[in-house]
Amino acid sequence: MQLMNQNECVSNNNIKLIDLITLLATTTVPGAKTTPLDNLPIRSGSVEVYRQCNHQALYSCLTDSYPLSYHWLGEQAFYQLCNDFIHTHNSDHWDLNQYPLGFRQYLKRQQPTLDQRKGLDAHRQLTCIAEVDATLHAYYYGYPFPLPPHNGAPSLNLERLAKLGAEQLQSLRFTAQPQMRLLMIDDAVSDFIQQHKSIDRSLLTQAQARRLVVSRQGLHNQLCFVEDDFYYFLQQLISGQPLVHCLDDLAQTPFAKSLKPNALLIALERGWLIDYDSDEAENNNSPQLPHTLPHRKN
Repeated sequence: MQLMNQNECVSNNNIKLIDLITLLATTTVPGAKTTPLDNLPIRSGSVEVYRQCNHQALYSCLTDSYPLSYHWLGEQAFYQLCNDFIHTHNSDHWDLNQYPLGFRQYLKRQQPTLDQRKGLDAHRQLTCIAEVDATLHAYYYGYPFPLPPHNGAPSLNLERLAKLGAEQLQSLRFTAQPQMRLLMIDDAVSDFIQQHKSIDRSLLTQAQARRLVVSRQGLHNQLCFVEDDFYYFLQQLISGQPLVHCLDDLAQTPFAKSLKPNALLIALERGWLIDYDSDEAENNNSPQLPHTLPHRKN
């Protein structure tokens, strides 16, 4: 668009602010490049200054949000992917920290390029690593929706839970805290993540670490390795299955004999389960006591 046409548009009394912003964002400056910011000539007073600053801000945001992916790919490969993402995905939200949330989906579509460069397992490994990055970023900022603070201590009314009758236990279900994910990883990804992140291995009795729990406790993100049996138990439990069904399903697997008797208590103590309900308790004619400690009445 020629400069004269821009002036004509600006002089129009009916022009809106959003039209002016769109005009500036879509103006093509002759000689503009898409190389790293350090190598670009800055044109004082031109729209290119805004373009370059915006590009650098988005790139820094992606780098800060995906540190594991950055180290795994290397600076040059990571920058190229970020550069392509920035040129095809506009930042359309006032909160810049929401911009990186779509990057992991973009990385999932890069399989052909990545596989040719780093081997057949590259796409699967990067996808898993990017999931860890994106999850930690989302939990830190409370995405995808605002969450109440959680101090990491059990919030369930354990005394009430211990007094449930046999019929109530048959339909007992637990609710996992919103900021928790279960991820399956391979040995290569496991070794890589442990080189760059502090991970709790206290629940492991085996050398292999392929089951990862990512959660947020209080002000801190936490990563914890668990064994296959515990992972399967948690997976069934947080899917909404009644506790007795989870134990019955587990009894049909090779994990039945190795699951710790205190597996449920461990999940409660870690703050991974924050509420429960029981069909029998809901149908009881007597008033039901609240589940959580903060609202408990003696």
